[in-house]
Amino acid sequence: MEKKNKNNKGRNSNNRSRNNKNNRNKNVKSSSSANGQNRNRKRVRRRTSGGSDIFRKYDNLLSQHLISRKKYFEYYYRANDQLLSKLEDNFYKSLKQLRDFETGLSEEDRIKLKSKYEGRPIDTTYTANREITPEGEIVSIADVFEDPHHLETQRNHEWSNDTEESSGSYEEYKRYKGIE
Repeated sequence: MEKKNKNNKGRNSNNRSRNNKNNRNKNVKSSSSANGQNRNRKRVRRRTSGGSDIFRKYDNLLSQHLISRKKYFEYYYRANDQLLSKLEDNFYKSLKQLRDFETGLSEEDRIKLKSKYEGRPIDTTYTANREITPEGEIVSIADVFEDPHHLETQRNHEWSNDTEESSGSYEEYKRYKGIE
């Protein structure tokens, strides 16, 4: 009868230690209970000015988007179809959240955000060191471009007198190919 079950002994010792901890906590008064406040009550978060909240929210959305973009492109050729679909959904979802946040801002907040993120000067160290204009050359798309692979001697050469590697006339070539 004196034998004790090992499981019983473990349970009783745990209960005793828990009870001792609870009793110790009851005897100690916290500063919040001394003031009459409930320590389980949710704390109200103090908000700073609206501008910093906007920047913090934008930074959070931007970092989420950059992470999802990185994962999507890193795993593009290595992931199976199911994972790739999930990564692609996350990528486009984060992009949509970022764009929705930008479009949902008031005009004043949009100006603040633009002044912080788009108001940074362009890095022109390379062009300044090499005395290159940062704008670059303006190239007209409407012009007809010359083939850059032809040399000047090739452009001005008269090819009708060339008999070096060809034999026969153009008419013979047409007959040979059956083009006539």
